[in-house]
Amino acid sequence: TTHAALGAQIDDETTIDDVRKLARAAKDVLQASKASREERKAIEREAREALIAEQEQRLEEMRGSDGMSEQLEERIRGILLGKA
Repeated sequence: TTHAALGAQIDDETTIDDVRKLARAAKDVLQASKASREERKAIEREAREALIAEQEQRLEEMRGSDGMSEQLEERIRGILLGKA
């Protein structure tokens, strides 16, 4: 790919093969970028789900320890889950 790009800059005439190689390189870059973006989103989603599960577990532990009211429980749940 670098060879094709350099060749296209140096030569006065760009061949069809050079264009094909450059197009393929551009396609590969776009696919790599998309895969990287999808991986980041998957990691973020997993982290968010793990955090929510941890917060739910803590809420369950709090519910059993002091007998809080349902209203207080819902308020805490809203704060922890970002719905307040």
